[in-house]
Formats: sequence, C-alpha cells, structure tokens
Amino acid sequence: MHAVLNWLWQGCVVALALAATLPLLDRARAQVRYAVCWVALLCAFVLPVVPLVVVVAPPAVMPTVTASSAAVVSVPHAWWTSSAIVLGLWALWLGIYGTRLATAMLALRRAKACSRPFPATVEPRLRHWQHLRQQGRHASLFVSDRVRAAAVLGCGSPVIAVAPALVQHLDADELDRVIVHEWAHVQRRDDLANGVQLIARLIAGWHPAVWWIDRRLQIERELACDEMTVAVTGSAKSYAACLVKVADLPLSGVSALPAPGALSSSGLATRIRRLVSRREFLSPAWSRGLATVAVVLLSVLSLAVGGYRLVEAAAESTTVQRVVRAQSVQESGLESANTIDQASQPITRTRTLVAARSAAQPAVASPQVDHRPAEPTTTSEPAAPETATIPERSSEAGLPIVPLESAPIDVPATRAIAPSTPTPPGETPTDSAWRAAADGGVAIGRESKKAGVATAGFFNRLGKRIAGSF
Repeated sequence: MHAVLNWLWQGCVVALALAATLPLLDRARAQVRYAVCWVALLCAFVLPVVPLVVVVAPPAVMPTVTASSAAVVSVPHAWWTSSAIVLGLWALWLGIYGTRLATAMLALRRAKACSRPFPATVEPRLRHWQHLRQQGRHASLFVSDRVRAAAVLGCGSPVIAVAPALVQHLDADELDRVIVHEWAHVQRRDDLANGVQLIARLIAGWHPAVWWIDRRLQIERELACDEMTVAVTGSAKSYAACLVKVADLPLSGVSALPAPGALSSSGLATRIRRLVSRREFLSPAWSRGLATVAVVLLSVLSLAVGGYRLVEAAAESTTVQRVVRAQSVQESGLESANTIDQASQPITRTRTLVAARSAAQPAVASPQVDHRPAEPTTTSEPAAPETATIPERSSEAGLPIVPLESAPIDVPATRAIAPSTPTPPGETPTDSAWRAAADGGVAIGRESKKAGVATAGFFNRLGKRIAGSF
C-alpha cells in the first residue's frame, strides 16, 4: 500500500511540473509539446523503479541521488492496507477496464470490416486528398456507419473512415480538410501511439496523473494534426469554421471507438481558439532548446521525488523500534550486571574480614559469668597480614557463580581494639555480635526518621511561604 501511495503523490508532482512547463512552450509547435508529454508519461511510470536504481547504482554513476526514508505518513498494518488488497483491487481494475478495452477493439475491427468504399463521384473533387494519397504511409478512404465523424481505424493497414453525415452535409473543400486531418494522423502513426496510451491507462489503473497526462497527449496530438492540416490547406479560419460545422452536425449515437479522429478528444474549444488566434511559432532551434530543458527538468525531478518516500509502512518502523529496544535492554542488562558485581565486592570483603576475626578469637568452652568489673585493655593488635579463602559468591540476579581467589587482607597496626563488654549469661559472643548489629540498625532507622520529619517540616514551611506570597 505504501508503495502505491508514494507512486500516486510522486506522479502528481511530475504532472504539476508538466503543467508548469507547457506554458513556456506555448509558442512552440504542438509536436514539441507532444514529445514533452510523452517524456512526462514515461517518467511517471519509471518512478517506482527509481529507488531500486538508486540502491543498485554505484556512487560514481549517481552521486547526488540518495533514497530518503524520512517518512511523514505511516500506513497502519491492517488487513485493508495489505498487499493482497492492493493486488486484488488492481486485478479487479484489469478485469473491468480490460473487458471494456477488448470490447472496444472488437467494435473497431467490426467497424473496419463493415466499411464500404468511398463514393466515386465525391473523391475526385477532394483535390488535397488526391495529391496526398500517394505520399507517405498509405491509407485507404472508406465510409462507415460505426464512426461518429471521421477516424483512423488501425489493426493492420490503416483505414480513414468517414461518417455518411459528413459526406452529405459538407461541401468538397470542408470534407477535404477533414480527410487531410485524418491523413495527418496516419502519417504521425497516431493509431499505434493511441494503442500504447490505452495500455498505459490499463496498467496505471486509478492513477490521476497518468490520466491527466494522457488527456494532454490527446489534445496536443489533435493540435499537431491541425497544424499539419493548416500547413497543407493554407487557411486556419476556414478550417476552424469546418470543425465547428462538423461538431454541429446530427451525428449518429454510436459509441466512440478507441481511434484518433477529428472529434476524438474533448479539447475542441482549445483547438479552435488556437486556430483563430494563431501566432508566429518559435524557430526550430529555440523549440528544440526549450524542449531539451523541459525534458532535463522532468528527468531530474523524477529522480529527486522517486528516491523520497513520503509514506512508509508502520510495520517497518515497528521493526526498527523493536531492534533498538532490544539493544537498549541488552545494554541495560550489562550495566546492571556490572553494578551488582561492583556492589557485591565490598560485601564479600566484609564477610571475609568477619570470618578472619572469628578464626583469630579463641574458642569458648562454656559460658562463665564474671561479676568483676572489666578492666580496659590498651594493648594493640599486632599488624599481621591475614589471608583467608573467600567463599564462592551465590548467583544473584541471574549472574553465574564465579569463584574468587584468596586475597590477603591488610589490617592496620594502629587500630585499637574496643574495650570488651561483658557477655550476658546464657549468651554466646556470636549472639552479642548480632545484637549489636540490630541496635545499630535501630539507631540508623531513628536517625532516618528524624531526617525525614525535618525534611517534611522544611517543605511544609516553604509551601506556606509560597502560598502566602500570593
């Protein structure tokens, strides 16, 4: 879905660029604008392939074009945005429009098969046709009830088919101008180009830019044939009056065939206006120069917008976020492991020190009560390096058990031993150590409580002062 949406807005940008370029070529011949429109149509179809070319091409070939993924719109990952739905809609379009196109082509073949020869009494009076019929690409002149006015029926050797109403209501000069217009289509091979346009519309589907460019191609094609007709017949105003008269004729209600003709496009008013207000054309050199500039601009713009993705699928961004999240979790896990490892080192050293002290104290056989007051001792503990085997650390927070090597513990020689306190009856020195630790914890808790109360009072007074200032 995101690829189709990107193609839609990129094609619209190319169509807008073409619309801005055509006024610059207003004084050029219609054939020049017709060629520029074909280049724009080609650029619109090449847009989906530009990102692949940008990725595959080496930097030396395309140094300034890079594919950008700074998406502005994110397409949600849902069933209605899946590729299967897009392909299904495109297949439905192919079925509907393909059926209509096949029906129109069959009608074209039937119209060509049912054509009858042009009246022998009228054809000799068409002086321009008598002069052109042997030049260039050969075409035969017929009358057909299945065409609205006049058209070139392809599918093999081209046939110029004229409706019976034109033979009945137009004079020889007017009919001659209409036939010369169709002869111009034959010489330009517009019947083949029209087939390519039909296939382009079939492939593009609902793309609005492709359809707009296709309509501009039809208008410029008819304008180019009008210019060739005026160049042969020599009267622009007479030819414009002939087109108006043909448009006012009571033509049959047959469906339009997929074939180029005098009234095959909807830009008749534009054609007549340009014929009546005809101005001098630019020189061929200037026309070619402006056309080259327009083609270069369209090509560069196509490469620029083709490598930029304005719409992106949400699944791609979600995948990237998952990868980044996994990396961050992995990094945080490593940092937590390092923190736990660093925090466990002083605890292990403390346990080792306690074990060393316990090993240094003499064993007590039985507890004895001494009622004499204890005398303070001033002896200092001699400085002696003590070594003890550090036990293996238990695995905490999922860390592996890693044995620690034995390390010497240096005890300063100037450290004085605290005066010993009498052991209560029925209590071992180990119980006394745990009671001292408990008393220390209680003292720490009381100090923390006092600090918390003091902090709360400070913020309470501060809040009252702030409230009083208002």
